[in-house]
Amino acid sequence: EPDTAVIELEQKKKLRTKMRTQLTTFFKVINETVQQRGSRTAVTTLLEQASSVMKASNALNDELELNSANDEDYQKQFQKQLNYVKSLADTKEIVEEYLRERMGEAPSVISNQIHQQVVTPSRTPSIH
Repeated sequence: EPDTAVIELEQKKKLRTKMRTQLTTFFKVINETVQQRGSRTAVTTLLEQASSVMKASNALNDELELNSANDEDYQKQFQKQLNYVKSLADTKEIVEEYLRERMGEAPSVISNQIHQQVVTPSRTPSIH
């Protein structure tokens, strides 16, 4: 009979990997949107969603670190998580600078269309 604690641990590790993949996608889409001078609403919404996934990812990583018997793996995962935290901070800076640059500009005509696409559940990664 399989050990349920081991199975649960493996599921949590897979979820952490999935969250990290989602974060990478968020960072990429946000950076592309800024480079294309896209919707400020979309960029802000994506950043909020990325922050939410980051918070959940940090909590899960902390939980997994508490259960880590392997010190080398602990160090590796700690460093990886730190890199994601840094990437989020860098992305946040890019967005803040972009919003400052465009302050005072009228909302773009396609802003609402893009916003609808960005926040539709089928287009937004889920943490479940």
